[in-house]
Amino acid sequence: MDIIDFYRLEQKRVHSWMRRSIRDLTPEEWNQTIEGTGNNIAFLVWHCVRTEDNILRFILQKRPTMWGDGNWHERLGLHLWNMPKRCGENLRHTSPISLMAVRNFPCAW
Repeated sequence: MDIIDFYRLEQKRVHSWMRRSIRDLTPEEWNQTIEGTGNNIAFLVWHCVRTEDNILRFILQKRPTMWGDGNWHERLGLHLWNMPKRCGENLRHTSPISLMAVRNFPCAW
């Protein structure tokens, strides 16, 4: 097994784990924000998906991200100017993220 095969195998494992972890969540659980500086599950999934999209498409393939090409900020009901710009920021001040829209994001599922 070379490094590419290993990466593909691990990505399948991580995607499977992620799908199983969130498949039975209600919209309320998906978007619930705890007190303090914690992020909701929607943000954590968004962060994983966007990071993967940035690394695989933009950095490694030198192509536009699926996020940008597919206008996913609009599909998810997120305004670009409200999106986190760096680690430590969160989605606390944006509208709830639709579970169905995230499930349709091609890079993650």
